[in-house]
Order: sequence, then structure tokens, then C-alpha cells
Amino acid sequence: MKVTILAYGRLREYFPEKTESDVPENTDLKEILRQFSLKSDDGGSLLFDCSGHLRRNIMIQVNKKRVVCESAASYFPKDGDEILLYPPVSGG
Repeated sequence: MKVTILAYGRLREYFPEKTESDVPENTDLKEILRQFSLKSDDGGSLLFDCSGHLRRNIMIQVNKKRVVCESAASYFPKDGDEILLYPPVSGG
């Protein structure tokens, strides 16, 4: 199946703005993002901590609906889905 991953903000310094990935059917979101993180030498540490958990400060959306990091391993995107990644936001 094919999914599109869109990186925003500071994440664009490490990943392409838009990446189309072919992944096997029934691949969970965490694994898709793990494979995506391998595309950058330094970007993987932005998405995952040293224990292999998705960082909670990264906002993930699939088809513009939020998916919390804790449920990424049990969320299974479908063919054609768009995965959006947003870095932490600060300021005021």
C-alpha cells in the first residue's frame, strides 16, 4: 500500500516535505514512522527517544485527524492515507 508522509516546520530540516512510501498492508503507524525516520541521519532522534518510543511532543495526524503517540502501534493506516508530522510548537 502507498502512504504519503508530510513533514512540517523544523522537521523539514531533516526530512523531505513530502514522501510517498510503499509499505506492506497492515503495517502500524509506529512502524511506518520508524521506517521513515531512517531516511535521515539525525531526524530519527526527533521522532523517537532512546527507548524506541515515539516522542510525545510530535503531533501526528492521519487524514487530518489526530493520532496520539501512545496509540500509533495500534493504528493501521490504509492505502492512500496522508500522515502529517508537526514539530513541537512554542512561543506566545
